[in-house]
Amino acid sequence: MGVRDVAAPVVRTLNTPGPRAPRGWARRLTATLWGWVGSLVILVVVGAIALALIRLTSPQVVPYMFDWRVVSERGFLLLMGVEWTVGISVISMVLSLVLGLGVALMRLSSVPPLRNIATLYINVSRAIPLFVFIIWVYYGVSIVIGVNFAPLVAGVACLTLQYAGWLAEIFRSGIQAVVKGQWEASYGIGMSPTQSFTSLILPQAIRITIPPIANMFVGMLKDSSLVSIIGVFELIRQTQLAVSQTFRLFELYTAATAIYLVLTLGAARMVSMVEQRYRY
Repeated sequence: MGVRDVAAPVVRTLNTPGPRAPRGWARRLTATLWGWVGSLVILVVVGAIALALIRLTSPQVVPYMFDWRVVSERGFLLLMGVEWTVGISVISMVLSLVLGLGVALMRLSSVPPLRNIATLYINVSRAIPLFVFIIWVYYGVSIVIGVNFAPLVAGVACLTLQYAGWLAEIFRSGIQAVVKGQWEASYGIGMSPTQSFTSLILPQAIRITIPPIANMFVGMLKDSSLVSIIGVFELIRQTQLAVSQTFRLFELYTAATAIYLVLTLGAARMVSMVEQRYRY
C-alpha cells in the first residue's frame, strides 16, 4: 500500500465541506421581514382582484369612496378606547388570578363541600357564554337584588368571574404537575404544609402555568370588547361613537380591527418570549 493510498481518505475528508454556519440574527430578521412583506403584497393583490371582480359582476354597486382622514380626526377616541381596553383587561386578569388560585385550592381540598363548590363553580362559569353572562348580570341580576351596577364594575366582575374558572383549572393542573416527592422532602426538613406550598410547590406551579396564563390574557384582551354592550367606553364603544359622528363605518372599524391586531399580536409575542424564558 503506497503513501497515496493511505493519504487519499484524509484528503477527501479535508476537502469535504463542513456544516454551514448559521446565519446571523440580522439576516434571519431581514429574511423574515421580507417574507411577511411578500405575504402582505400577495394578500393585497388577491383582495384587489376580488374587489374588482365583485364590481364587474355587480355594476349597480356604487364605488365606495374611502376617506381615511376620519381615523386621524377621531383618533383621540380610539386612543381613549385603547386605554380602557388595556386597563379593563389588566384589572380583570389580576383579579382572576387571585380568585382562580383560591378556587383551585378549594378544588384540591380534602374537604368535600369545598371541593364540590369549586367544581360546580368551574363547570358553570366555563359553560356560560361571556356575552350572555354579561347581559344576565347587568340587566337581570341587578333587577333581582335591587342594585344598579356601574357598567365598568359589571364588566370587570363578569370577566373576572368567568376567567377565574379557566384559571382555576390551569392552577390545579400546575400544582398537580409538581412531583409529590417534593411535598415529602419538605416535610422531612421540618416545613409545615403551608410553608411547603408557599415556598416550594407554588413557585414551581406558577412557572409551569405561565404560558397558559399568558394565553388567557390574550383572550382577555379580545373578550374585553364584549363589555361595550353594557356601555363601557372601551375600544369598540368609542369606535361606535366615532361612527355615529362621521358615518364612516369601514375606515373606523378597520382602524379598530388593526388596533386589536397590534394588541393581540404584541401580547402573543410576549407569550412566546415568556415560554422561551421559563421553558424547562
